[in-house]
Amino acid sequence: MKRYVEKIVVPFLSQQREALGLPKSHPVLAIYDCFRGQTTAEFKSLLEEHNIITIEIPANCNDKLQPMDIAVNKHMKDALKKKFQDLVCS
Repeated sequence: MKRYVEKIVVPFLSQQREALGLPKSHPVLAIYDCFRGQTTAEFKSLLEEHNIITIEIPANCNDKLQPMDIAVNKHMKDALKKKFQDLVCS
């Protein structure tokens, strides 16, 4: 997760802040679940260094509170399950 934030998230946020004419220190919001790699003090400190405010979603609430789980991930998981069933059950 640390490498993902450093290599993907932070550069993306820098690009977006610049495109929007915002200062580099402009805060952003990250909504994530309670995955163990995202709840360590080291990880939270890394996010704070880049002015990323976090909101942790309680367990078993992703489908209600994380837009990606509803809009993208569910459809991908359903398609993957169907392909697997077609392969195994054929």
